[in-house]
Order: sequence, then C-alpha cells, then structure tokens
Amino acid sequence: MKQFITNYYKLLSSLSLAMDFCTHGLMRHHQRVALISLQIGKLYGLNLKRMENLFTAAILHDAGSSTWTEKDLLFDFFSTDTEIHCKKGYNLFKNHTLFNSIAEIILCHHDHWNGINNISGLKGNLIPVESRIIYLADRIDVLIRDDLYILEQKRHICKKINEDSYGLFDPHLVEAFNDISSRECFWLDMHSPFISEILSHHCPIISKKIGLKEVLSVADTMSKVIDFKSPFTRRHSSGVANVASYLASKAGCAEEDSKLIKVAGLLHDLGKLGIPDDILDKPGKLTNSEFNIMKKHTYYTYHILKLIDGFEDINHFASSHHETLSGRGYPFKLDASDLKHGARVIAVADIFTALTETRPYRQAMEKEEVIKILTNQVKAGAIDSELTSLLISNYEEAYMLNITV
Repeated sequence: MKQFITNYYKLLSSLSLAMDFCTHGLMRHHQRVALISLQIGKLYGLNLKRMENLFTAAILHDAGSSTWTEKDLLFDFFSTDTEIHCKKGYNLFKNHTLFNSIAEIILCHHDHWNGINNISGLKGNLIPVESRIIYLADRIDVLIRDDLYILEQKRHICKKINEDSYGLFDPHLVEAFNDISSRECFWLDMHSPFISEILSHHCPIISKKIGLKEVLSVADTMSKVIDFKSPFTRRHSSGVANVASYLASKAGCAEEDSKLIKVAGLLHDLGKLGIPDDILDKPGKLTNSEFNIMKKHTYYTYHILKLIDGFEDINHFASSHHETLSGRGYPFKLDASDLKHGARVIAVADIFTALTETRPYRQAMEKEEVIKILTNQVKAGAIDSELTSLLISNYEEAYMLNITV
C-alpha cells in the first residue's frame, strides 16, 4: 500500500483554511486560534501528547460549522448559539481513525469555566484543559479587528478577557495569557502575513507517515464539512467519491489509483466553503454574476490542496472537475491534452451525481434524462466518451452507490 509522507501541519492547516471563509473574507481564524492556544498551552506546561491534541483540536475546532450564517453567530463574543456546531464536530471525530482523541475537546470548546449552560455539564477543572485553552484563544481572536492596527487593540482585548476571568475562562489560563500578551510579537503575529510559517514553528508535530486509509479518513471528514454547507448537497461529495472510485475500478485502474480518485472526489468541492450560502441555495438559475462567483470554488480547491505535500495528483483530479476536453471549462481552461484520467473520471462522476440529486431549483432527474444530458455533454466535447459509456452501461450500480451514501 502506498504511503504518504506528508507534512501533518500542512495537511491540517491547509484544510482549515477552507473552513475560514465567511462574510468577512478569509479570516485565518483557525490558524490564529491554534497559534494562541499553543503558546498558552506551552506556558501552562502541557506535555507533548497534549500539545499535539491541542494543535489538532484548535486547527479543526469549528469543523461543525460550515454555513456563513452559523459562522457569523460565533463572532459575537458572548455567543450562546454554539451547541449545534460543537455536537456536529464531536460526531465528526468520535470514531475517527486519526482524530478520535479530540472529540471531547471539540464538544467542550465553548464550555464556560463557571459551568453555566455548558453542553457537557462539566465545570471548572473537569472541563478538558485543551477545551478551556481553545475557548479562551477563540474569544481572544473574535475580539481582534482587521481594520485597526493590532497594537492599538491590545489594551481593550486584555481588559475584556480579564473582566470575564472567573466567569467564562479558567483564571490560571488567563494568567498565562497576561504573560504572553505583554510581548509585542504575540500581537504582531496575529496580523502577520507570515502566520502560517510562524504557526509551523510552534506546532508540536510536523511529519507523520500517513497511508491511504488515513488520508481517506481525513478526506471523508472534510467532505462532511463541505456538505454541511447546504442541505441540497448533504451527500454530494461522498456520492461523487463513490461513483468515481467505482468507475475508475471498472475502467481498469489499480486499487490504489481508485482510492486516490476517491480522495479527490471527497475533496473536489472543498472551495465551495468559500461561496456565499445564498448562491449555493438559490432556488433558481444563477445570474451571470452569481455564476462568476461560483466559478471561484474550483480555484479555491486548487490553491488549498496545492499547499499539501504529496497531493499533486489528488489536486489535479479534484480541482479540474469543471474543466472540459474542449478547453472551454474553468478555471484554467485545460483541454484534453492536460486532463489526466483521474480528472476525467471525477468530471463524469460529478455530473452524474449532481443530476441524480435534488437541488433547490429542481427535483432529481430520471434515468432517461440523465443519460440524455451525459450523452450531449460527450457530443459537446466536455467529458470523456469511453468513461461516460462505461457509466451508462453500469447505471444502476452507480446510482445505488450514490443514493445509499
């Protein structure tokens, strides 16, 4: 089985970027929370294992929140609308191959020190220390404004945090924050264009040998985060992944290649986390302007996956799913000479899966209509004719793989 020697930091920090799109732009909220958390955790004396859990939980802490509406609510310092995303995150991670150890941390990462209204029912030192640190770091970050020089904000933020020391936050952690907040570099790092590099120096674990099984589990988790974004695509990514890996196998691909294609299918719409909710859920045809905004999603997918070591083929397969053999697709205008077999598989699987799903503007299409559209796409020079014929020949099996995910 192929082994991925990947940079663990880059894998998680890069995927977390997709979760940082909101109405305010790309916030880098997860990176900043992770950076603050690691500094507080080190000063507090956490051992290496707990520091690793702290980083992993901090960089993924809002995995249960995908829509921009949900994220906007969390930017209120005293936000109480936190239960749903904490429970969603917990359910994402509780049985995860790599991340099961952070599930309880995620569940409790909005718990108050005084125990009032806590989801977990815990209070004080019974709350996992990693959760207490992340909650403090998270609230520090939501107080930071991007339109004001960071050193001009220091006094206000420190005052706000200390006012609520015994209510919301562990007072011992606040003491640690007061220590590191006296350093100008702590604040300058928050607005630094070099924050990814800075965070990597604080990360307690960088490289891990990760096989395809673990890569698939990470991609599967991210696909759920992506599909939380809209009720109309709640199983789209997993559907594309299952159909694509099935089609690849039928086309004679080796098992490992089929699994790489499945990873790409799970991640192909990663960039949709950067698209406004009202465009994804619009109950009608998109305007030209709205469609131009939608075109950004493959561009975002490409640049996020490009940051991850060893994902070159996965990135090409995933981010090219709206390119066409004729060269009239987007965003790079690739053509038949550029598109590898895996990219062609994902493109066919994506169209098939989308047509067989209910969308805000139509019901799922019947078999005859799906086949007609796929055939017309081949005639237009958009998708691979052999792969399309193979899918049509195995329509029922592919359909069942899609609807049963």
